Amino acid sequence: MLISELAETPEPGSAEPACAQDVVDVASLHGAAAQALALAVSALDAAERGDLNPATRALARATELLGTLVGDESVHDRVQISIWLGFGASMIERYQDALSHFSRALPLARRAKNSLWATRILVGLSAAHCCLGRLGEAAAHAALAAEHATTLGYDPLKEVAYAAQARAALLAGDREAVLHAAGKARRLATAVHPLTWNDPRLLFAEAELLEGHPRRCIELLLDIAEGPQLLAAPAIIRPEIYELLVRASLIEGHAQDALLWAEHAGAAVSSSGLTGSTGFAHLAHSQALLPAEPDAAATTARAAADALNRANRHVESARARVVAGRALAAAGQHEQASTEFERAASLFDVRGTRRTRDEALAHGARLTPDAPTIPPASGLDLLSRRETQVAEQVIRGRTNREIARALSLSPRTVETYLARVFTKLNASCRARSEERRVG
Repeated sequence: MLISELAETPEPGSAEPACAQDVVDVASLHGAAAQALALAVSALDAAERGDLNPATRALARATELLGTLVGDESVHDRVQISIWLGFGASMIERYQDALSHFSRALPLARRAKNSLWATRILVGLSAAHCCLGRLGEAAAHAALAAEHATTLGYDPLKEVAYAAQARAALLAGDREAVLHAAGKARRLATAVHPLTWNDPRLLFAEAELLEGHPRRCIELLLDIAEGPQLLAAPAIIRPEIYELLVRASLIEGHAQDALLWAEHAGAAVSSSGLTGSTGFAHLAHSQALLPAEPDAAATTARAAADALNRANRHVESARARVVAGRALAAAGQHEQASTEFERAASLFDVRGTRRTRDEALAHGARLTPDAPTIPPASGLDLLSRRETQVAEQVIRGRTNREIARALSLSPRTVETYLARVFTKLNASCRARSEERRVG
């Protein structure tokens, strides 16, 4: 009854549907399990509409009631409630809570030998890990979901499982894996259904952009979201969709369209106020500003990176750092740009996104500050500022891990810099590098 009534839910900012509260009240007469399930469903709906306070209250109360359910006879209820709570918590950026709900439900689903439940839970776990930038865990859970869905032979579940695999690969920068998994998901695409958070069709649109078809990406997004206002999309994810529209428009060469989408993103974020949504709105705006106003773009991109970092969207925060670096480079602030690229590379490295890490480092390597061309550089003069800092740490006898902590880098990024240092100094090891410095 509740799910049926919520299909007619009004837009964010309007009153919470009285019917939803009525169903919750009626459910309370039938015990804690019924009440908890009704609260969890209504919380997810409120979250999708951007009504955070009622969503948060309902999730808290449902979680409290869930804790009172014990015994084998309540397994079905506990799994169902936990699934709803997991997706609801993800919607309001409480990803750790989501992981707790899904992780608690998974062994129960396995004990009940219910592969349908297990697959939905694994997709939820993959999505939450993706948001947190834990891409190894995300990929592993998505692969298990695909195995379960394949065994079941149920196409709608296979679609979302393959899409989960594509999402993890997308964040990891693995283009070939994205297109392979997204292609499998798309071939299984089911009939038209309401647009939801983590919807496979959003992944399909981004895959079109990866394949070099920005116009198809834009058309698909506007089709599934029913127009430029994205009225069919949950309010909570509109800024993220607008950010994708900005990227597609810029690739297409339509800077004015990109600015328009960025304005829409700013307007959309006011209805939710979530930190991550705010970060995506800033990221959209910074990219739209970059061609004509690099200074403003850099400031906005840094704000995006900070907001996305606070929301624990670390991969997206690193993307914002790259935009900030590009903007600073365009504004002629090469040293600050190099710092942003290095911060991005370190974030990508920690998250296991080596391809995007290397791209960020390549951006920094292309920055060449103005300097006399004679006399030719030799010895430490060949090194960049950061390479010099790393080399000095080596000379002090510090390990890669100690250097990483001292310079706020990841150990892998330190290894990358060291390889460059050794190449430029024609040294094959730490000892040789120190000998050249002493000499």
